[in-house]
Order: sequence, then C-alpha cells, then structure tokens
Amino acid sequence: MYKEAQVQAKDGHWYIMRIMPYRTHDNAIDGVVINLIDITTMKKLEISLQEKESSAQKARALAEGIIATVREPLIILDTNFKVITANPSFYQTFRVTTEQTENHILYELGNGQWDIPELRRLLEEILPQNSVF
Repeated sequence: MYKEAQVQAKDGHWYIMRIMPYRTHDNAIDGVVINLIDITTMKKLEISLQEKESSAQKARALAEGIIATVREPLIILDTNFKVITANPSFYQTFRVTTEQTENHILYELGNGQWDIPELRRLLEEILPQNSVF
C-alpha cells in the first residue's frame, strides 16, 4: 500500500510523489521509500488544455450572447446544413421551437419551406469557398 500525490517543486517542476513503507526480509517496516516521477511536461499540457477550454467557453458564451441579441432572424448551420442554433428572432419570426429547429437539416424544417433551389445553390457554393452572401 502506498500514498500518492502530485507536488510542485520550488523550481516549477511537477512530480508524482509516491510514499510507501520499506519492509525488511522478515516483513517488518523499517522506514519509507519516496519515489518521485517527473510529470512536468504532462502537467504543462494539462494546464494549457484547461486554459484553452476556458478560452473556448468564454468565446462561445460571447458568441451566444451576440447571436441572442441580433434583431434579425439568424440561424447557425454546420457543414452538413444541420441547424446548430438559431436566435430568438428566428424562432419568433418563423413561429417555430428549438425542438423543431435545432439538429434538423435546414431543408427539412417546417414543411420543407427552406428547400429552395436557389438557397441550396448559394449555400453549396458558399461553404466550400468560405465566402458570405
């Protein structure tokens, strides 16, 4: 049996410290063994990932706030034209709910009212070229 903890040295390096009893040949405890495993690289990657996740969450919250406050109907699609989200103005204008809209393909919304050949053509040209209309 042993105890384990992550510890940081004064120089900034990180270690897994394992402390276990030192047993003699006759199984008597006669001290402790302390084992230090350098995990600095892993810890730096973990911290970096946490910071990136935090930044991504803040950016997403900001984007969601902007989307929610736009007065014109706005819909966000993925690359397969599936609705990721829409703003309140979209739901009010087209009298639809989140359940009827999100995770559905744009062309299948409602009674197929968005399955417009010209809209389909424009969207299929825009996505591969990263352009806007």
